[in-house]
Amino acid sequence: MQETSNKQHLLAEYYSEKELVPSLCDLYVSLFTDCAVLVAFSSRDKNLMAYKIANPVEQLSKVEPWMKADFNQIISVSFTTDFFATPEAFVANAYNHQNLSGQVMVDYEDQHSTASVHYLNGLITFHLLKKQASQLYVYRTGNQYSILLMNFDQCLLANSYQCDNETEVLYFLLNALQISDLLPSDATLNLDYSILKQTEMVKFLSPHFSKNVVLNYAFEHENPAVPDLQEKLFACYAASLCA
Repeated sequence: MQETSNKQHLLAEYYSEKELVPSLCDLYVSLFTDCAVLVAFSSRDKNLMAYKIANPVEQLSKVEPWMKADFNQIISVSFTTDFFATPEAFVANAYNHQNLSGQVMVDYEDQHSTASVHYLNGLITFHLLKKQASQLYVYRTGNQYSILLMNFDQCLLANSYQCDNETEVLYFLLNALQISDLLPSDATLNLDYSILKQTEMVKFLSPHFSKNVVLNYAFEHENPAVPDLQEKLFACYAASLCA
């Protein structure tokens, strides 16, 4: 693959020791308010082959050569709040948590030129690798906070709420646990990169839960010059688990 961009839009990039062959890799793209993250995973074994951290330009596809390269797939990570969870089966016309599908259906208002994986589906797949009890996942899109509640292999809640302050966010988190008969003292709060910059929010929420976890993708070649690198990569990693 030949790079032709002047790379002025890039904040950081990394290539593994192995040659990057786009046709043998899947490219995942996640867009945050302060950066764009592009991660190439090998299609076969899901190894990280390369990444780029870029400035949040409006038309990334026009300035970033990877967006025009012949990757096996180019997959965007969707953070849209237009989603709903659906159960696999109903018992006596009643909602059955035991048979809830591990998928979130998405209602897209805009047209995506590439394939897309909803971030919540990535989080569900990530959780099902561990199947831990009382796990709350939260991320932010503007002033919309999306909450996912997983308990072992059950998805108990997936919803999005408009919140103006940390008190409102806490209310919806605690309410999710209450309606599912779970205690906050037994719950783990999983925070992603979109929340980390809200330092006061994190400090306010943390004491209410037994444990707090920052979602990240750890790999061998860290780059201390890139702040929160592992946290930036997580959304693309979670999406890659769905492939």
